[in-house]
Amino acid sequence: MVVIPCGHIYRKSASLPLVKEDAKIRFGQRLREMRKQAGFSQEALAHASGLDRSYVGGIERGEYNISLINICRLADTLGVPPHELLKFSNNSQERRTRPPGSGSMEKERTDQVLRHIRRQIAHNEGELLKLSPRLGWTERVRHTAETFVPRIVASATDLMRHIESSLNSPLVVRAIWDRVKGRVNNKPLIEKMDNALEREQALLSVITGETISKLIADFLCERNQELAQNNRSTYPDLYSQTAEYSQLPKRKRGLAEGPALRGGSPTSVPDGIEIKSNRGQRIRVDCHHDHQGLHLALTFDYEVQWKVYDVYLAYLSKADYKRAERNTTATTDKFSFGQAPFISVTTGRIAEGLLEEATD
Repeated sequence: MVVIPCGHIYRKSASLPLVKEDAKIRFGQRLREMRKQAGFSQEALAHASGLDRSYVGGIERGEYNISLINICRLADTLGVPPHELLKFSNNSQERRTRPPGSGSMEKERTDQVLRHIRRQIAHNEGELLKLSPRLGWTERVRHTAETFVPRIVASATDLMRHIESSLNSPLVVRAIWDRVKGRVNNKPLIEKMDNALEREQALLSVITGETISKLIADFLCERNQELAQNNRSTYPDLYSQTAEYSQLPKRKRGLAEGPALRGGSPTSVPDGIEIKSNRGQRIRVDCHHDHQGLHLALTFDYEVQWKVYDVYLAYLSKADYKRAERNTTATTDKFSFGQAPFISVTTGRIAEGLLEEATD
């Protein structure tokens, strides 16, 4: 028994040391997550916060019981209120066993998105039945949706933050530099650093959707170890490494007309994930090929800093693509699709109206 001078008597819990250790680990994981979202290395975060790099590394590993003062220092550097660093559960077992989409709001959104995707798959089942070789594509497509839609819904907010923080990293570096350059007694170095930051920002201001799509693919593969990336010219962008594709015919070069293997990777299979990103608040995408399968689309734009608007999902059939009229100089066909088939992962909103015509 532990007697407190104020007169209250508390029974010391035998599990308190475990709770304390778990809290340190969870705080460290939360700090690492927010540091990466903000685009900091451990060394940069430590330097900007006035802390030793090894100390910050120890915090992230759950080795230190960090003080309130240092929590405030780290939060200030990350540009967030201190309580954001404390948004984690003390129950690690609960977090390990809770599947994606099990929170009440999250589950409701997951069910809503899955219903939309299931209807689209069922509506286009005839197209899947025509694919050769016949490998049960309908069931494979359904499996992809049931496996990855809950995970995408669960990680959508983190994905949006990750893209924004990656693109806005020069602004973070600029803020850190503005804090410390007053203590740098080297005018040529200051000018060099200022010029380098301006050039980097200029490059990011004209960034393309292809760069965004690569950031999305890297994020999803880091969160889902069974996913693998295809090369830039192969559809779909992501496929499951655990899926069996050995029965597909092999193609050495060129885009396969149907499911095939090229360079050991599946191409033109409908059970992967295609990634599209669109500058602006609505989806208008031009591409070189019509591809059936689960599509993830992200909308973004530059407004003083980079802003991600939303994440969308849809199962697109070839009928959802509009073929553009080829002019005399075109060497390949052009296809496009718009907002209509997609459902918002964050709001559940479904666009109304017909397929929009893509614009440049």
